[in-house]
Amino acid sequence: MDKVRRGLSAGRVQTVAVRLIVEREREIGAFKPVEYWPIDAILQYKASDSSAAEPLLLTARFIGIYGEPARVAIGEDKDGKDQFIANAVPDKETALKIVEAATKATWTVRSFEIKERKKYPPAPFTTSNLQQQASARLGFNVRRTMGVAQRLYEGVAIGAEGMTGLITLYAYRFATRCSRGNSLSPRVDQ
Repeated sequence: MDKVRRGLSAGRVQTVAVRLIVEREREIGAFKPVEYWPIDAILQYKASDSSAAEPLLLTARFIGIYGEPARVAIGEDKDGKDQFIANAVPDKETALKIVEAATKATWTVRSFEIKERKKYPPAPFTTSNLQQQASARLGFNVRRTMGVAQRLYEGVAIGAEGMTGLITLYAYRFATRCSRGNSLSPRVDQ
């Protein structure tokens, strides 16, 4: 019986990991690219009772014709159910015919919604994130990264302004959240 060299065993954890990798590779090998064409139109809308000078720009997406949804078949899932890409047509010729017909058509806006979306800023860099990104994007080692961060914090000479710090909070942050008592927002004492 041949012995397996130390460190090459396929134990319980490795067996699961190998199975996941093999399944994913099979999915990748079975992938068949499918052509599809989504169709969007940008419409100008000005309400008849509106006194606004600028018309609203609305984006309309083609979803189908006469109640028949536009979709492109992309195969089956593991359970044998058909899968589709919604709101698209299967080829360029069909897309061009729809665009031509839509260009000649008279459009009526029945309703639209204006929604407010909140966009949160990305989390601040921790020291670790900064070092990882500098290495991946710029090829910097840790010493060079932290040296650049230190110089940006201390400031650089900018014309008549003299020394100006280009980053206001030093990168030595180990957590991305602050407690209420240690918040970085300005406070007014009353």
